[in-house]
Amino acid sequence: MSTIYRASGSETDSWVREYLQPRFPELVKPFLDALDLCRRAHSSGALTAMDAQKLLAHARSTRTPLGENAAAFLGELCDSQSAACEVVRTLASSSRVHERVNALVALDSCQAGELHVEILASALADRSARVRALAADKVVGHGVKSLIAELDSAIAREKDSKLRAELTTNRALLAYGYDVRHEGEFVYVTCRPPRWSSTFKRFSLAEFENEGNEWIAAHKVNAE
Repeated sequence: MSTIYRASGSETDSWVREYLQPRFPELVKPFLDALDLCRRAHSSGALTAMDAQKLLAHARSTRTPLGENAAAFLGELCDSQSAACEVVRTLASSSRVHERVNALVALDSCQAGELHVEILASALADRSARVRALAADKVVGHGVKSLIAELDSAIAREKDSKLRAELTTNRALLAYGYDVRHEGEFVYVTCRPPRWSSTFKRFSLAEFENEGNEWIAAHKVNAE
């Protein structure tokens, strides 16, 4: 996944000069067009139907620096503009995996709400293992506890043992804020607050007995 920037951030312009232009000069024009479309919608308070279709075309790009950032720009607009939400729904219902992934990327740029519940519930049942795994990660990242039942169903039907284990870990993180895994003489503990990355620590059995609960209490999400 590429670096994602907000359309309203001043660092976006320097990123274009210092990263995008030297490495992917052919993406500069469409990226700047997507950026301008988003900024114009912010400024006017409306995303026109024509501009929505242009942003959708950029978000459909197979080129990660363009597609994912255009999707993130759409996500920025979703809190205030229903037209942007419809574009993200279009991405989420695409037959192409990278477009469904970009719909999940868009969710990172807006407040968790009904759109998240709708798209993530569908993505947990996606035919692509990549999308299912990313959806489970996003469910935890956004703290969408209303999808615990859907995550349970995803675990029950998952045939890939490695992915099933990942989903099970995500289920614990969502429900309790932490996951504990015992392997031989060690205990592996993961904590993850919504909107934050995971915190991980390995304990010996003796260390976990003496320090584990205190460490979990200091790092876990309050599940209540």
